[in-house]
Amino acid sequence: MADRLYMNDMRFQLHVGATETERMTKQTISITVGLEAELRNAGAADDLSRTINYADLYKEIQARVEGKEFNLIEAVAETVTDLVLGHPRVDAVMVRVVKQLPKPRYSLRDVTVEIYRKRGE
Repeated sequence: MADRLYMNDMRFQLHVGATETERMTKQTISITVGLEAELRNAGAADDLSRTINYADLYKEIQARVEGKEFNLIEAVAETVTDLVLGHPRVDAVMVRVVKQLPKPRYSLRDVTVEIYRKRGE
């Protein structure tokens, strides 16, 4: 089993939606990232330089998603996935994006997209 690091329920404000009404105001999107990487050496040495600096990764994700407009939460998930897999220590990533619906429709509170990608696939 691979080692995993999770960054849970990160909240960002961005323009996202398929309709003009949805994109008029920023919405809060929740993003969870689970990444697979070798963490044993970092843990054994208690050395930040041997692991994923999640504070830096958070800032990278924030800059990438808050600096762009999206039609689909699928595109948000792919954007975050590409960014995380760009880190050489990351072998695989799971990204979950949750969008709360501003006016619940059809007794539907939110919509979630989750994708999983491995390096090289």
